[in-house]
Amino acid sequence: MLLFLLLTLIADSSWVRIRTMPTEVILVLNEDLTRPIALNSGDSLLLPVGKHTIRITHPSFGDGVREIDLQQAKTLSLAIDLRFNRIPIPNTKSTWFVLRNQANVVVETDAETRIFVNGKDMGQGTARLMIPYDEPTASIELRLGSKRTTIPINLATNRSMYVNRYMAPDRLVSWILSPLPGLTQAYERSYSSALLIAAATAGGVYVLHRRNDQYQRRQADYQELRTAYSGALYFDQVEQLGLEMRAYYPHVERAAQLRDISAYALGALFAVHLVDVAIPPKYGFRKVSVGPHPYRFVGAEIRLGL
Repeated sequence: MLLFLLLTLIADSSWVRIRTMPTEVILVLNEDLTRPIALNSGDSLLLPVGKHTIRITHPSFGDGVREIDLQQAKTLSLAIDLRFNRIPIPNTKSTWFVLRNQANVVVETDAETRIFVNGKDMGQGTARLMIPYDEPTASIELRLGSKRTTIPINLATNRSMYVNRYMAPDRLVSWILSPLPGLTQAYERSYSSALLIAAATAGGVYVLHRRNDQYQRRQADYQELRTAYSGALYFDQVEQLGLEMRAYYPHVERAAQLRDISAYALGALFAVHLVDVAIPPKYGFRKVSVGPHPYRFVGAEIRLGL
């Protein structure tokens, strides 16, 4: 099985041989700064078939970029000479500077949540951030409507980190918590609704319990009358017990009706609770932003490459 998978991987991949000047460089594949590769001239890479972006960077010579389209079972050779990148371009810094002087922070949050770093608005949704080491610490603030959460990070000890924090509730979790009225509303941070629904449900359960106890007691009393009526030996006793049974039976029926009304009311309250769970909260349910997320630079804007 492993051999089959290995053969399949090789069949869907091709080799790329890269010769560079200078001979020791950093390679960034498909602009993924989280996985820089130390490369020596003449090294080869096994890459999947298809289009790729190869960026070569060096601290003294800047960047060189090549777009390639790999074909199956073919080997591609590249020659990239960075020595011609001596002409400075304003407001441009090489990828090497980015890799060495900035922290790589991936923030995964809701699609509608806005991200602030040290008070600077970095847009909304999941983002890959490059934060300069100007200060030893930084503050990431997430805002969704009136909701706020602040995440302090230490750049001195964490230069590559992943932050997973959601502000909007997850629909699945809301439904999992729905059997306990009020718990979903508390999870969605609608505390007034949670308190109201929980109090109403507790009151409904208490009333139903009291009504059921009353019905059980009256039913037991009526059964005692029936037992006495069945064992009566004299006509006057039978007549007296029959009158008592006929007079007491409406009380049993009334207790049963009140118990049923309480049960229906509690069921209706639970149905209202389920409708409230189904209605999205003010800022909607959690919706993670998907797709490629380009780097957002917290410091001065840096244009990669030449």
